[in-house]
Amino acid sequence: MNFPDGHLERMTRGYTVSCKVYGRDDEGAVLAVCYLGPISINEMMVADGWAMAYPEHGADFENAERVARSRRDGLWKGRFVPPWEWRKGVR
Repeated sequence: MNFPDGHLERMTRGYTVSCKVYGRDDEGAVLAVCYLGPISINEMMVADGWAMAYPEHGADFENAERVARSRRDGLWKGRFVPPWEWRKGVR
């Protein structure tokens, strides 16, 4: 996935990233949490507004998403349809 400002690349450049796979979604995509040492990259991306907390995968990142929404960071600068709604045909 490409982020407009290279956020993920800058965040991880020069570091060793480890990921813990915990399952697959309904379409077969791998579900994982990735880390820089003890820090969750997933949570940082959500808190910075470049990823969303997916309700069907649990509430792990809801607080991080609230932070991004309140600051209008990343995706929250504009209006959009969440991916799970888009896949249901909401446009």
